[in-house]
Amino acid sequence: SAYVGDTPSLMTFGEVETLFHEFGHGLQHMLTRAKVGDVAGINGVEWDAVELPSQFMENWCYDRPTVYSFAKHYETGEALPEEMFEKLKQQKTFNVGMLACRQLVFGMVDL
Repeated sequence: SAYVGDTPSLMTFGEVETLFHEFGHGLQHMLTRAKVGDVAGINGVEWDAVELPSQFMENWCYDRPTVYSFAKHYETGEALPEEMFEKLKQQKTFNVGMLACRQLVFGMVDL
């Protein structure tokens, strides 16, 4: 998020989650042992497996020790309130049934 006046640029939770997600893709590229570029990183990997490391990394956004290592008020240094952390964890599973139905519809249309 862009800075506003004297307020520094602060990341939303969604942006932090995206950062962890993209870092997972980066790890997949950096840690490859393939010698041929055409099959290194995400190249030559089945598309349903390309997202595995990135989605794995997103799970760290819901790990208490990880979150509390960086989620602090930018001015006071106060830790994220426990109630807010619990809400973050709860929102992860909110409406997932609808998202599953959406994916099923995509599958039906694709057939």
